[in-house]
Amino acid sequence: MNRACPRSVVLSLITGFALYGQTPTISGVTDGASFGPKIAPGGIASIFGTNLSADSSAAPKTSAVVTVGDKNAYVSYESPTELIIQIPVDAPVNISLPLIVGSSAPFTITLSQYAPALFSFPGSVVVALHSDGSTVTATDPAEPGETLSLYATGLGPTNPPVTTGTVPTGNPQ
Repeated sequence: MNRACPRSVVLSLITGFALYGQTPTISGVTDGASFGPKIAPGGIASIFGTNLSADSSAAPKTSAVVTVGDKNAYVSYESPTELIIQIPVDAPVNISLPLIVGSSAPFTITLSQYAPALFSFPGSVVVALHSDGSTVTATDPAEPGETLSLYATGLGPTNPPVTTGTVPTGNPQ
């Protein structure tokens, strides 16, 4: 929890009411990369709606409570109209699950084992980095045979497993 946040606001979010007692309303859930409909356990998802957070600064926070089925999701970003979460890695696939923000009405999602999506810049250009960490652009294109880094979500289970909300260590496969 964000300790700088007033206790009354934190408590109201935990009990499911956003600022001034307004109930969160979910209007949509997408993958967090391409904003497509398929989402996988462990993947990044965007939740859109109203009253999702009492914080109107749109700065990264982690005080909103989101559940997928009976499991807590990791919240990495929140604003009143959008949350970015990591779906629990052990969430079941191919069944309808309720996604709930605080005391919102359940929003039904169905997870897929695999739901690959690449992160992109506005305008649908895939985020790609040269080996030195600089961005691939029209004026600095990739060279034949060059190794690039791409950012993706929804690639499925890892071996060894990675815990929800943690940064992987070593070399997951």
